[in-house]
Amino acid sequence: MVRMMLMGSLCLSLAAYAELPQAAGWIRAGSHRDKYDMGVDATVFMSGKASGVIRTRADSPTEGFGTYMQMVPVGDYAGKRVRLTAFLKTKDVETAALWFRVDRGQESVAFDNMGDRPLKGTTKEWTRMFIVLDVPADADRLAFGVLLESNKGTVWFDDFKFEVVDKTVPLTGGERAAAPANLGFETTK
Repeated sequence: MVRMMLMGSLCLSLAAYAELPQAAGWIRAGSHRDKYDMGVDATVFMSGKASGVIRTRADSPTEGFGTYMQMVPVGDYAGKRVRLTAFLKTKDVETAALWFRVDRGQESVAFDNMGDRPLKGTTKEWTRMFIVLDVPADADRLAFGVLLESNKGTVWFDDFKFEVVDKTVPLTGGERAAAPANLGFETTK
């Protein structure tokens, strides 16, 4: 009887960490990607039949992060201001966020990972998140995704959208100076 209970417990434990189906075009990355399950969830979604998901493995507490992401050519977004929008939903997370980066060769020329406005804890409803970045005309690649930095929890994401916006739409990611200022640290707020 004990042996059967142990076998049943082991099977449940292995099933909890079964590999998730992978979404076409998406890649697993991050400083501790092996500590997270990432892929497609057909049970929780905002629209359609599935969402993306990252969940912390219970047997692998971590100090780093995992991200499910894409890298694509700049294409028609070159020289334009672009808003990336997605919907996120969380359960018991320390930090979850949408992120967006613009690259020129090996250099990142624009970046926002919502470090100043991440999702925390549990969101019962889907939350619309967005990032607005300028894409220089000579940029060659866009990278984007969702990150989870947590010792527990799950983040779901769905309905990504890119749109060109005009220059009246403010950039995200904190204050941006128009030019270098206060280089001698003589002025305070």
